[in-house]
Amino acid sequence: MPEHWIRLRGGWDWQSGSAADATKRPLTLPIEWPAGQASPVRLLRRFGCPPIDPLHESLSLRLENVPGLLAIQFNGRSVNVPLEESLSFSLESIGPILAKNLLILEVDPARATRPGETWGQIALIVEASRGDDESPAATP
Repeated sequence: MPEHWIRLRGGWDWQSGSAADATKRPLTLPIEWPAGQASPVRLLRRFGCPPIDPLHESLSLRLENVPGLLAIQFNGRSVNVPLEESLSFSLESIGPILAKNLLILEVDPARATRPGETWGQIALIVEASRGDDESPAATP
C-alpha cells in the first residue's frame, strides 16, 4: 500500500496569551500570518485514531512549510525532534496513539513566513510496515 495522507487542515484552534487568560479562535491551515503578531501562539488540533492495523501499518506525522516552529507536543508529551521547516516522525515513537489525541504546535509568527506566503501543510501519514508492501512469493 502506498502512503495514505490524512491532511489536518481544519479543526485547529489558535491560542494566544497565557494558559490562564488564553484567547482562542478557530483556524484552518495553511494560514497567512497576520502582520504584527509579536508573541508566540499555540495551534491545537484534536483528532481520532485512524483505523489502522498496527501489525501491518504505522502512523507518522508530517509537517511541511512550518518555519518558526518552536515546540511540538503530542498528548501532553514534548516531541524532541529537530525543528526544521519540514519534518516527519513516527507517532508511535512518542507514545500510544489514543482514541482521542491532541497535537499542540507552538509557533513564532514573526519568524514564520514572509508576506504573501502561507504556513502549515500538516498530515497524518498511514504507511505499510516494512516488508508488508512486497508481493507474496508465488507458490507452485
